[in-house]
Amino acid sequence: MDIAQSTYEKWLEKAFRYPRITILSGLLSVVVAVILFMFIPQRLMPIAERNQFAVEIYLPQGNSLNQTAMVSDSMEKFLRKDERIKSVTSFIGTSSPRFHTTYAPSLPAKNYAQFIVNTVSNKATVELLDEYAGKYADYFPNAHIRFKQLDYQPVAAPIEIRVSGDSIADLKLTADSLMKKMRKADGLVWVRTNFEEMLPGMQGDIHPVEANRLGINKTTVSTNLAMRFEGLPVTTLWGKDYPLTVKLKAEREGDVNYNEIENEYIHSFIPGISVPLRQIAKVNPDWNQGQIVRRNGVPTISIYADVKRGVNTNTAFSEVKKIVEKHPLPIGTSMSYGGAYESDAEALPQILSG
Repeated sequence: MDIAQSTYEKWLEKAFRYPRITILSGLLSVVVAVILFMFIPQRLMPIAERNQFAVEIYLPQGNSLNQTAMVSDSMEKFLRKDERIKSVTSFIGTSSPRFHTTYAPSLPAKNYAQFIVNTVSNKATVELLDEYAGKYADYFPNAHIRFKQLDYQPVAAPIEIRVSGDSIADLKLTADSLMKKMRKADGLVWVRTNFEEMLPGMQGDIHPVEANRLGINKTTVSTNLAMRFEGLPVTTLWGKDYPLTVKLKAEREGDVNYNEIENEYIHSFIPGISVPLRQIAKVNPDWNQGQIVRRNGVPTISIYADVKRGVNTNTAFSEVKKIVEKHPLPIGTSMSYGGAYESDAEALPQILSG
């Protein structure tokens, strides 16, 4: 304290002795600070410096739990061979409980797995992420592995572009065009949308005359097929905080073949009448959207992108914004920004006012 006090008094005396230099130095420091603020890359929410990181494994929708487990098991063996890693906790088909303030768990899915990796030090965490993030991202065919460094940004992806409108075709066309351009940007990786992959299905065109004659309508067909395949929801039981759906399902052996769907018997409202589906409908193969997301009731497709290690998020977003602003939007669609940009815009005014 004596050294600090004597140093302070020494510089205080010089400041009063040369007031003009003192004032000019103060103004110059403000100008330099403004210049640095304008040109130095910025990040509002910091990285969580800890000896821990997460690994997320994504397979295309429709993959089985066994396929996800095979990829997860191979990746876990790679991680355990590294001496800088102390432990690996795996979650196959689900995600970990919330263990970090802003790292929200994902919904359970057969095509998803997650690791919580503990390292020997904070430095080792950074080294592992720098080494593994690019090496194993697309190492496995038909799978993407995301190495996630924990931070305090409450967003699913740092870059998010939302396109809203009533036409699903226009939304997908716009999203595909933007993704094609964004994938050429140097600072972005894993550009994707939240509509997921198309899923195979079947389209049944009911013959109205024949179906009405037998006392069968669309509701009857839907109910019968639901009981045969997915099960008809009856009620929901609660085990503490977890809902358990109870379904009514017909007993069946083995997997269902597409050719067998036409042979499924549909029961009529008229007692004693039951006919195969092919008698009242024509069944054709079809493709369905894997997921349709709505925001405020309006169909909205979000384009997500991660940022490469060492690239500033705001810098990458500036490049994306230039791409989006030059891209024409179909009539009836609108565009907005999410991700870190939206999160920072909501938090910054509160920080400044506080």
